[in-house]
Amino acid sequence: MGLRSINNAMYIFAVLALILNASGVSCFTVSPNGATQLRTVTSTSSNLCRGRQRISPLVQLSMSNNKDEANEAASSGPAPDEWRRFRASLIEGGIKTTDEGVPEQEVGVETERRVVSQGNEKLLQEQNKLLADEYIRGVWAHETPEAEVGGLLCRLPIEAQLSKGVPMGGSASEGGTEWGKIIASRLEEEAKLGLEDDETEVAKERFASWSRNTAYLYRVTQKLIEDKIHAVIEGGHFQRERIEKEKGAKELIIKYAEYQDSWQEVVLMLDSNVHGSSGVVINRPLASGIGTEMGCRVLLGRQAAIGDADVQLVRDFCKAFGDKGVVYRGGGEGIEDKGICLHGIAGLEGAQEISPGTGIYRGGEFAAIQGVLSGHYDPLDFRWFLGRKEWRDANLEQQVSDGRYQPVACARSVAIKQCIALPKPLWHEVMELCGGKFGELSKLEIQKRDDLSEAEK
Repeated sequence: MGLRSINNAMYIFAVLALILNASGVSCFTVSPNGATQLRTVTSTSSNLCRGRQRISPLVQLSMSNNKDEANEAASSGPAPDEWRRFRASLIEGGIKTTDEGVPEQEVGVETERRVVSQGNEKLLQEQNKLLADEYIRGVWAHETPEAEVGGLLCRLPIEAQLSKGVPMGGSASEGGTEWGKIIASRLEEEAKLGLEDDETEVAKERFASWSRNTAYLYRVTQKLIEDKIHAVIEGGHFQRERIEKEKGAKELIIKYAEYQDSWQEVVLMLDSNVHGSSGVVINRPLASGIGTEMGCRVLLGRQAAIGDADVQLVRDFCKAFGDKGVVYRGGGEGIEDKGICLHGIAGLEGAQEISPGTGIYRGGEFAAIQGVLSGHYDPLDFRWFLGRKEWRDANLEQQVSDGRYQPVACARSVAIKQCIALPKPLWHEVMELCGGKFGELSKLEIQKRDDLSEAEK
């Protein structure tokens, strides 16, 4: 068997391994012509989502014993961007195949595009027609168990964060966090309402069902938060003694303060290694329009010594981007450093793709300025950031585990489009594209807002 055939076989094996890890049942049959066909696949399981770069290199290394064979394997396997789209389609709707006898080329992946905001799509068409076409042709987003470079982190509501610690069994005594047990105790009380003392199994079934109901759990947690806050406040001020005595109050105040600082932020992951991770918040506009002072900050950093060449560069920058340029606050770390330029332009001199297959590029500032001045690019093709978010060691994994952030993989048209004056805020757009419990959380959070039109609620 040739190396290319082996590579294709290993790729198929890797895909099948992923499918077998998903919830549900898969059935494979062999047709009269010897072709193996996948009959049914149920949709999403987070086990499908473990990293966009892990399968292809692993398969390639397992196939060959020398560098030449490995290089041929790398070139013949699926491209990272193809794998990302395949994974998204699989999670969205499963693999659709034909019956025996239908031509092989008709077997493919089908998905139905989810429209979550016509207003956002219209605005994107005005800002960047090419990116808008890409968005309309195939926008997607889905949850992943771990953060990925080129993927997003969505800050979850405090209600979802606290309720993540609720034990999923039939009792509040079955583990969980302190707040998880507080919420579980309230669920137990409500599960027993209207039941006789000997109907413990019914109460457990109710508990198990209600603890998986996103909207119900959100409402219960929301009421408990209100009760706890009222219990420790008097005269508009927190009472220290009450905080120390009231179960869960101290943890709530700490987490609530953190939540206010990061409310509905969406982070694009730029880097991840054994030492930590970094990214930029993409939905916090800092300045619309770039003048001399902002231009210096973005291109040179606050403390940089400015020479004659720098002065001319800043002048060109301001001339190119002027009133149309937008700068975002990427986070609190490195706020004094020079800014970060992100875009989707392949081949821009000085730019590098942040991860293979993402189609998201970092850098190339000089080429971006010259390209805009020459009329080849539009200022809104580029996003500029001051500051970033950083996580050391396993700190990000812990924040994902405790429900602070939800990792999301998405089409690049979601990640690199501008976030200015969106009819539906980006956080809601991403959550609703993910669907399921995340779409429910978006709808629940929208009910708290009075700044959105009825069409976007």
